[in-house]
Amino acid sequence: AALKDTVIERLKEQEQRMLLDVQLQREQSALESLAEEEAGYSEKVLLQQLEEMRQESEWKSTVIARLQEREHRLQEDLEAAQTKPTHGGHVDGALVEALQMENAHLRQKQQRVGSALRRTQQAERELLQEVAGLRAEGAAAEQPVGD
Repeated sequence: AALKDTVIERLKEQEQRMLLDVQLQREQSALESLAEEEAGYSEKVLLQQLEEMRQESEWKSTVIARLQEREHRLQEDLEAAQTKPTHGGHVDGALVEALQMENAHLRQKQQRVGSALRRTQQAERELLQEVAGLRAEGAAAEQPVGD
């Protein structure tokens, strides 16, 4: 009777351990799924931000190109104003000065937009690194863990 009770007790303990193992495996699986889902969501958010930054970079590049075109036309006007005498035979000093000021203003604007573009591009690179890190973490999480 004592042997029978011991065997029954051990079987109950073994069954309990098996149930705990199954429960642990389910919890680990749920945690892994949650981690994958979270990594996927984070990656989607980062990729969306990256796309927005790329669009912003394109826009800033277009603005810079337009400013450069405008500066080029202004430079031509300035050269013409400096070499062409007016009706009185003199160069229009006020026009030359106004064109020079406008040219300086355009250059400052180009520099500001150029700086903003460089900051945006740096942020893009950082986001790309973050996405790569998330992907690496996701790949590492998918690797089977040794017992």
